[in-house]
Formats: sequence, structure tokens, C-alpha cells
Amino acid sequence: MLSIFKQDENIQKLALVNQFKTTTTLFVTMKGFNQKNKETLTSIEQDLKTIPYIKDIKFRLEKVSISTYFKDNYYLLSTFKPLVLTEQNIYQKLQTLKSKLLNSFLYEPIDTHDPLKLFTLDISTKGTFLKNNTLALGEYGYLLTAQLDVKQGDMEVAQNVEKELSTLFKKYDNLITFSTLFFTAQNSSIIKQNVHTILYISFALLILVFFITLRDSLLLVTNMLTLSSSIFVALSISTAIFTELSIFTLAFGSAISSISVDYLFHNYFHLQYLKKELNKTIFIAFFTTALGFVFLQFVSFPLISQLSIFALVSLSFSYFQFTFIYPLFKFTPKDKRVNIDFLSKTKSFLPNNSVFLLSVLSILYAGSTIKFDYDLKNLDYDNQALKSKQTIIQDNVPQKTTLLLEANTVDALVTLAHSIQKDIPSLNALSKLALTQAQVKKKKERIKNYDFDRLKHLIDTQSKKLGFKEGYFAKSYDFVKDIPTNYGVDLETFRKMGYEIIRKNKKFYTLATLNSSDLSHLKLQKGISVIQAQALLKDTTIKMFSNLLLYLGLAFVSMLLIIFYTVRHKSILALNFIVFPVAMILMYLSFSSINIMHLFSIIIIIVAGVDYGIYMAKEGSEKNSIRTTEAIFYSLLTSFSGFGILILSSIGAIHSIGIVISIGIASIFVLILFLKK
Repeated sequence: MLSIFKQDENIQKLALVNQFKTTTTLFVTMKGFNQKNKETLTSIEQDLKTIPYIKDIKFRLEKVSISTYFKDNYYLLSTFKPLVLTEQNIYQKLQTLKSKLLNSFLYEPIDTHDPLKLFTLDISTKGTFLKNNTLALGEYGYLLTAQLDVKQGDMEVAQNVEKELSTLFKKYDNLITFSTLFFTAQNSSIIKQNVHTILYISFALLILVFFITLRDSLLLVTNMLTLSSSIFVALSISTAIFTELSIFTLAFGSAISSISVDYLFHNYFHLQYLKKELNKTIFIAFFTTALGFVFLQFVSFPLISQLSIFALVSLSFSYFQFTFIYPLFKFTPKDKRVNIDFLSKTKSFLPNNSVFLLSVLSILYAGSTIKFDYDLKNLDYDNQALKSKQTIIQDNVPQKTTLLLEANTVDALVTLAHSIQKDIPSLNALSKLALTQAQVKKKKERIKNYDFDRLKHLIDTQSKKLGFKEGYFAKSYDFVKDIPTNYGVDLETFRKMGYEIIRKNKKFYTLATLNSSDLSHLKLQKGISVIQAQALLKDTTIKMFSNLLLYLGLAFVSMLLIIFYTVRHKSILALNFIVFPVAMILMYLSFSSINIMHLFSIIIIIVAGVDYGIYMAKEGSEKNSIRTTEAIFYSLLTSFSGFGILILSSIGAIHSIGIVISIGIASIFVLILFLKK
């Protein structure tokens, strides 16, 4: 989706976030804190340990595993709390140790390396919900989490993982299992099945149009070859021009390419393929549309500019074939085709001027009330089953906000994280485990300036008074001589511990999270970006809309001039085929919201409306009127078979295209039947 937007600062930030190889979390929970639930999750924990892509399982927290990084840098990472070196102080500390040894119910060995606990390293799950040393999902129940080492966007792998885990969890009752990876797995499978069903229906409708109603199988074959070759040529030229081509360019470009079928039907039903001269009406319709796309390619909206080039090339190649190649086949309508003359005999009662005025007023009203939907998740399949599980997880844990941190060096990145951590303790970032060089230097100085030789002497003398074994503390604090002189850690080590750093354009980036409730306390400064995808996309879209509206205005004005010049007193008639469908679409969307798929689909309807309007305004005689009506009817039927049928889809993006195309086609059909010519 990011490739369709202008690569401004907002989109670059989102693109950077997408480059992090973050793992996906698996949540497993059961309602209630009874012993049976705890035993069930313990059993699941053992099962998960046998699966290779399951990493870092967290459930029972009696034991905390310590990585090599913590072992190597333990004393530098620890908090150093020096004692005042007096005989009384040391005696009291050692006496407390002795009492614990003698009176404790469970044996607690003394750390002879640091018996007085001058160095403490807190690697506990601070801030985590715990019940009986076990992870808990708020007040809901015990919780088990694990990291799925699977790429989020890999649909096939995601489906295999989801299937394997579903089989594993099937034997347990009342279990809630959730991972965002499940959306990828389930939704991609549902979308694939949904699209296949719609393709079958679409193909069946096309067969109905060409084989049953038109009774012309050769026309179907040649038409498919023309559209396919036009899309291929457009794709070849577009990929040569643009470094990266959006998949949406291919999708919407193909949709616009299919609109060129009206060139075919207009030639076909007006017996143009038996003549040698050029049909001027079709040329004007093609030229008007082409000129509009020439203006739109200058829009600073990558998808629109790509789409304009693609559509311009595709329509041009289709027009060339339909105009200069098809006469070689001498196509003519079959006498045995289904008779639809009744369409031309319906009573026309809609006044041109009134329809135009009401359409313009409707567009103005809808334009002032309509809301834009910036949430790209709404374009996906609405998986209510997974969303309900997600809600349970989200309602019982603090909501998090993501930050993107940026600096020129890794040390500066760590420094930035520490500066935020001072004000916001809930921050989960590099500062949890990494030190700046300045901190390392300061800590080494403190350790160096502390009199460990006197400390060892006092421990030795006072321990003897308390009856400790001779030499029991002989090696105490010898480690201070072995504290690393250089502190450093490679990026791979950070990544394994969940704090990935990436380098791009000579700068270093990392992600951090904080409780959303603490966001108001964040002091924004250079290098800190709040990543709220919806807000960033909204800001970028608003900026691009002004540029888009400018060139849409220029394209529309150029179309108006051509229409006024070519059809003169029938200009309102021609314009109705543009403004009326758009008005109906916007009025419908004003009751919900408009998304980016709706927007691009409207462009398809405008392209079709321009052609149909010119054809109707230039039809001339009654005989031509009947032929034009028949041509437009089949063109609309073909367009609905290809794209209007998408209205049946339950997928947000696909349904959005289908609803706009269907309303547009229905509106044009109403004009064909009832608009006064």
C-alpha cells in the first residue's frame, strides 16, 4: 500500500518501520486463575518447545534465562551501590547473611563474588502482569506468550503455521489463541477463495454476453486478445519508465483498459468494420479520455501518475487494434443475437438540465459531508472471529504506541533512548539493556575510585569474628579487575534480544514502545517520531489531495472544452453521463465513508462516462440511436461482468471497487433508458 503514496517524510517513516524484522507474538490464555488452567498452559508450553519456529516462550517466571550479553557485561549493566567502609557497616551486613543461612527454611547460597550485593542487575519482567510467578493477562487469566519466527507477509508459510497450531490447540477446551499472523493466514485464504468464486461468476457472465446474447464467439476471442495484449504493452512500458510499479496500477489500469471495449461495440453495432473511413465520434471519445490522462500523469501521487501512463498506453493500443485491425475481420452483429430494441422504445422523461443541476448540487452536498476512511485495515477481510480474540487481549493489557528513534551512531541512539526513559518509565527500548559510552566511562570511574582492597580486608576480619570459615570470602570482588575495558555490542546481539537496529542512508534506526497513556508526557525532539500509521497516512493524503484536485480540474476542463466544441448544444446531455454517475456514487458514500479504492474506481466511471456521453450526443438519426444504445448496453454489461461483479465480494478493497462500478453502471443505464435525448 505504501508504494501508492508520494514518498514524503511520513511514508518514508512507515516504510522504515516495515523493514524491521520483528517477530510476531503468539498469545495463549484461559479465563480464570485456577490450577487446572495453569496445568493446561504448562502442557501447551511443553508442546510448543518441540516446534522449531517457536522462540522465547514465557509463562512460568520462577527462572529467568540470562543471555551471554548479560553475563559478559553483568557488572557494567548492574546498578552499583557502594557501602560506607566502616567495621560496623560490614559487620552488620555479614551478620544478616549469617542469620539467613541459619534461619531460612530454604537454603539460599551466598554469592561469594558479591556477598554484600553492591551490584544489582534487574532483568525481571517489570511492569508485566504476574500471578503466582506466572504471566497473567490482566485480571482475565493466566497467559502464555511465544515469538513466532515467521515473516508476517509470507502467506503460504503463515497458513501452514496457523494450521499446525490450530491442530495442536484443538484438543484443549476454552482456549483463547491469537496472533496477528493468523490474520495473514486466514484472510489470505478467504480472499483467495472469494476471488476465485468471483472470477468464475465473471467468466460465466462474459460467456453469457458473447455466446448467448451476441452469439459471436470469435468476437470474444479477439476481444480478449486485444485487451490482454494492451495490458501487456502498457505493463512493459510502465515498468521501463518507473523503477517500482504498484500492483494497484496493474489492477486499476486493467479495469480502465477494459473500458476500451466500448470502442469495439460502437464500431461493431454501427457496421464500421464494413467501411473504410475512421469513425470520428469514437476518435473524439478516445482523444478526450487520452488528454485527461495526459494531465493526470503530472500529479505528485505515484499511483495516479503510474495509472495515467498505463491507461494512456493501454487505451491507445486497444483503440489502434479496434480501429485498424478489426476491419480485416469484417465483424458485423449476428442476426440471431438477442433482440434488445425495447431499450430504445422506453419513454424518456428525465429533463437534461434538471438532471445536470441536481447532479451538481448532489456532488457539492456529498463533497461537503463525506468523510475519508484512512484506515487501510478496513480494506481487508472483516475477520470478526479473530477480532473478538484480539479485543480480549487488547482490553487486558496497556495499549502501546510505537516510536521510531533515529541517530547518526548506535551510541547516540542509545543516548536518545535513555533520555526518553528518564521521563517515561514505561518505555521499552534499547535503554533497557544498553549503555552509552558516557555511562560506561562514569561507571568505571566510580568502580575504580572505590576502595575494594579495604572492603576485602574488612570482610575478611569481620567474617572471622562472626565465625565464617577461613578464606570463605577470599575471592570476593576480585572481578573488578576483570571488568571489560571496552564496552560494545554488535547489532545482531541487539536483534536477538528484541531490540533491532537497522542502518539506512548513513543513519541508525530502532523501534521503541511506550504505554499510550504516557504519550502526552513525551517530549518530541529531533530523532523521535511517533508512528501512528493512520495519522501519518491521513496527513500525507490530505497534502496530496490538493495537488490531485488541481490536475483533475485541468483534466476536466480539457474534457469540457472538447465536449463543448464537438457536441455544442448537446453538451449538457454529454456531461450528464459524467456528473450523474459521480453524484449517485458520492451520495451513497456520504452515508458511510470514502476510501482510496472508491476514489480510483470513480476515475474508471468518469472515463466510461466521457465516452458514453459523446456517443449519445453524436448519435444523430433514430437508427444510429438504436445502435448506440445497443453498443452502450453491451459495453455496460461487459464492464459489470468484469468489475461490477466485485460487489459480491466480502473483502473490503474488492467490494469497494464493485460498489462504485455497479452504482456507476446502473446510473448510466438509467440515463440510457430515461434521459431525454
